[in-house]
Amino acid sequence: MSFFNYLILGIIYFIGSSTSFTFGIGYFTLYRPIFSGLLTGMALGNPMLGLMTGAIANLLFIDFTSSGGSLKGDPCMAGILAAMLAVKLDIMPGAAIAIAYPVSMVGLVIWQYRLIYNVRFTDLLKKSINKNPIKALWRYSIFLPQLALLIGSVVATVITALVLYSLSD
Repeated sequence: MSFFNYLILGIIYFIGSSTSFTFGIGYFTLYRPIFSGLLTGMALGNPMLGLMTGAIANLLFIDFTSSGGSLKGDPCMAGILAAMLAVKLDIMPGAAIAIAYPVSMVGLVIWQYRLIYNVRFTDLLKKSINKNPIKALWRYSIFLPQLALLIGSVVATVITALVLYSLSD
């Protein structure tokens, strides 16, 4: 796989995880494994295998809710990684999901750090809100949090996909 492919997977993960950038549409559609698997399959040249893998992975997350205590993984990352493994290694979707599901816990770490560093943006917003409120709100409530999510999503997806793909050789 080329670096461009890994970059596309990271962008798919970003759009699926973003609520502001996509006005909530990405989180309620692309965050689900069936859609993230399909997009991954399309990006890697086998949309049908990506869709099948995502549909099976979706069964694991059918009752997923992001509220409350324990979460069982990141559905979007599981769909992306499972579809990537199924397409690139030419393995059955069930085997790809068995590998990708535990690794999708990386997405939960990203989520926790996202909550932590977004608080920093709130502190910066408080300091600069009196100078230019509209600009400060846009910068510290939308632009910088989404930029940080984009960078974190791409870096985490690229590293995770590279490690999984290299371990499977």
